[in-house]
Parts: sequence; structure tokens; C-alpha cells
Amino acid sequence: SLLAPLIAPAAAARIASTSQASRRHSRSLGECYDAACGCPGASRERLRGGCRVNRTVARRGACEASGGLWCMPVGPQERGGAEDQRTSTGTRHIAAPREFNVALQDVVRGVDCSTTYDIASDLFGTLAAYNKLMATGINDLAGVADKPLAWLAGSLGLSALLNDETMGCCSAEVTTMAACVCRIASAVGLVDHRRNISYLVQVPPYQYVYTVLRAAMTNRTGNRDAIETLVPTWPNLLDVMEKTIPFTLGESAPRCSPTEEVRQALTSRDYPQLFHQYREVFDAFGASEANCKIKDRALFLRYGDELCSSPPVARLYFCSFLDASPLFQGTGLTSGGIREYVTIPNPSMNLLQSGPADADTLRLEIPQDARLTCAT
Repeated sequence: SLLAPLIAPAAAARIASTSQASRRHSRSLGECYDAACGCPGASRERLRGGCRVNRTVARRGACEASGGLWCMPVGPQERGGAEDQRTSTGTRHIAAPREFNVALQDVVRGVDCSTTYDIASDLFGTLAAYNKLMATGINDLAGVADKPLAWLAGSLGLSALLNDETMGCCSAEVTTMAACVCRIASAVGLVDHRRNISYLVQVPPYQYVYTVLRAAMTNRTGNRDAIETLVPTWPNLLDVMEKTIPFTLGESAPRCSPTEEVRQALTSRDYPQLFHQYREVFDAFGASEANCKIKDRALFLRYGDELCSSPPVARLYFCSFLDASPLFQGTGLTSGGIREYVTIPNPSMNLLQSGPADADTLRLEIPQDARLTCAT
């Protein structure tokens, strides 16, 4: 037929056009992702800065040849109902306590690890635990009411928890809240991996929470109108020791101020050195080189004025009632390397949540059969 030669080229043109459109459509649908992160919506490792589209690679073959992963688009249902934010970049300012706790959950889930978080300078946070057999929630900032102070990380420490891949919770190695708790504990000096020491309590019966609040760094003890913090160097802690005694040993306990001998000993020697120098006194209290927390208040009351004149008794006091564990150096930095703060007295959560502190508490969901073996 005379029409055949005319139809064939037209059909071929349409087929070619369709094929080219198909190829263009195929290219527009797929994108090249870092293989360590996986495709959007898939179970994947979380890696700060690695979960981005490589827009310089537009073909599947080139993507896979370069070690990438070619991913087809997914809908909101496959992303858990939310847009995948792996490609978000830039800086996000965290101005309120609740904003920090939302961001902490995001980084653990790997939702937004490519963002750099900027933390307001008046935000402080603390890791605490309460006994679920005795309470339904945290009532005091330190977890229990009989502690005279609470330990806090400042804005730089909070920033490390969100931004630092090695120290914080936005990391390929952190995929659960339990792993995040271990990172926080290491950063604030509750865990020492090098010495295989952990001062974490077990789950259950304890429930861990992270509380963020507004406070001011004044190097003074707090007042009723605002939460004030001080840097817990040995000189600063020794200066406030007398004020803590009514909270720890009772209103009737004699108050005293540390002698120059105690000040010199605690500021110049770490816990292991004091332990070996005054071994008999530590043994008498039942303390060891790894554990110096003594629950029997009567032991301290028996020493009377020696509480403030005996270096080993004073060191045991700070450990037992002010949480200055054997890892505490008194430099203002934790053994994990972040700046630490304390607030005295230990405020109630009612005060913190109803006042200018604007406290927000995040319940850290850890499986109730989990063993927090962070130091191993």
C-alpha cells in the first residue's frame, strides 16, 4: 500500500516520542540517595548530613555505580503521614523547652538530622529518673525530693545532644531512645566507657525523663522568683556546702563551712587519690573506689564537725548527697566534656511548670525489659 510507508514513519515517531517521554518520566520519578540512609519511608540508619538527594546523578545506573541507592517516590502514607525531611538543611532555632524535646525525638527517629540546631542561651536540661513503684511521675527536678540540688546541662550541652554525631543522639549508632539515654548519660558524666562505670538506675522499676527549662547562670543559689544556676567547680560547691546541710542531714544537724585543709584536698586530688590516701575512713563508711554513695545519714552525723574538717568525710558527703560521683572532677566540665551546672535548692516540678521556667518533661520511652548496659 502507498499509505504504509507514510504510516510507518509516523508510528515510529509516536513510539519514539512516547519512549523518550517515558524515559524522561522515569528519570524524574527516581532520585539517587546515600545508601547508608536508605529510601524515604524505609527502615534505615540515621546519619547526620548523609540523608540527602544527590541531584548531580540523574540516572539509576550512574547512581548505583557510584555506590548510591536509586529510590522511587513514596506517598505520605508510606512516610508515616508526614513529609520526609531528610533533605532539609540550614539552622533551626530552639527557643523554648518543648521545642528542644520535640527536636530530640526527631533526631532519634532520624526525621531531621541534616538541620543544625541553635539553642537559646537560657535553656538548660537534665536527665532524671523516678521509681514507678512509688510515684506516677517526676515531682522534683532531680527526680527525688531529698536531693538538695539538681545537675543541668546548658545550651552548649543541649546543642551537642542534637548536633554532635559522636556525642549526641543524631547518629547512625542511635536508633532507639535507650541508645539516646546512654549518649546523654555519657555526656553528663553518669557513664564512663573507658573505665566501664555506669551510675544509671535500671528500667524497671525506674522511668527516665528529660526535663528542659529556662534558667539564668548567675553562680548563685536560686531564689523563689527565678531558677538560678552555678558552675559546680570545687570552690563553688565548697562555698555552698553549709547551705545544703539542712536539706541533706536535717534542720537540726550542725551547720559548718569547709576548712582550708578540706578545700585544698578536694581541689587538688581526684576521688581515686583520696580513696587510697584515706582508705580506712572510706572502708569505715562502706565506700569503694567505684561507689561512694552512702545512704546512712547517721554515719555523717556521728562525725559532727569533722564533716567539714575531714577531707574523706567531706568527699563522701558530696558524693552521697550532691551526686559528685567518683567521675566528678570539680572543673565545671563533666567527664564527658560538656559544661555542667547545678541549681540549689532542687525545685519542685509544680514550681517549674507554673512559673517563668516554663519546664517541659519528655518521658523517655525505653522497653521495660531493657537493661541499660551503657558502659559495656
